[in-house]
Order: sequence, then C-alpha cells, then structure tokens
Amino acid sequence: MNYYKLLYDYEKEKEVTFLEFNEDILGFNRYDVNSGQKINITHLEVLTNDTKSLYLDYIANDLHWFIVSKKLKDIIVKFNIGQTQFIPIKTLETGDNIGYLVNVINHFDALDLSKSLYTELKYHEKGVEKSILSVIKHCVKEDVILGNDLFCLANDNLPVFLSERLKT
Repeated sequence: MNYYKLLYDYEKEKEVTFLEFNEDILGFNRYDVNSGQKINITHLEVLTNDTKSLYLDYIANDLHWFIVSKKLKDIIVKFNIGQTQFIPIKTLETGDNIGYLVNVINHFDALDLSKSLYTELKYHEKGVEKSILSVIKHCVKEDVILGNDLFCLANDNLPVFLSERLKT
C-alpha cells in the first residue's frame, strides 16, 4: 500500500479562515501534539476574528497542527487509526465547535533508510558532534505499520502520514 505525507495546500489561503492560537493559554506545550502522548485537556479555545467563515476539511493554523472539520473527523474515525485523540476547538466569541485538533498517538519505527532519500546534517553542540536526518522522501516499512491508516514516525512527530485507503 502507498502512504502519503500530509501537507497543507496553501493555494486557497486567502479565501479561508486561518486559526491563530495563543500559546500562553494552551495549558500544554504546543510540541506535545503528535508526540505519542495523550494531552489532558477537554477542548481548545481560539479567537478567530473571522469574517470569512469558510472552513475547509483541513483547517489552516499558525502552529501547523492537523486540524480537521467534523466531517473529516467522522471519516477518519471509520479507519484503522489506532490511538488518536480528537480535541474539540471552540471559538472564544461564540463557543461554537469549529473543528478538531488531531493528536496522532500512533508512532512507528518504520522509516526505511535504505529506500528513503535523505541527508545527514552534522553539527556541534557543547563540543560534541551530533547529526540529524533531513528526509526529503520518506519510505516506510509496511510490516511495521501493520495496516494503520494514520500515523507518525518514531522520533519525528512531523509529518503525519496517511494510507492510500484513507486518502481515497
């Protein structure tokens, strides 16, 4: 099966609502999302300053989180998504639910370096040479993913991957 890296399409950016979160009132570290851990909150609140009211199924936001409409959430839930947390997002102005933050808890050590295209970047920190991988094309090991339709790679909470089945 093919797997796809989820990316936001900014083509219609000027026509849709863009959510901006105040990190000071989140109640958790923004990087906890997709870290493989459940976030202990009931909902998020956001000030939309919204005059357009056009929300796509994948909602743009300043923290680059995977935020979806109720319609897309309901579709995703029907697939093999393992542990995934959906956190309601409400407007401060009206309290209306405008979507869901998707916290992907499924993390698999499934990056196949022998088939991926990447560069190893070396740097020094406190006199010690370290390196990180800059992956241009991800190839994953299907036998590790075990048919999951939504997941992240271990030690890399971005990007989110989805199966061809879910994409279709």
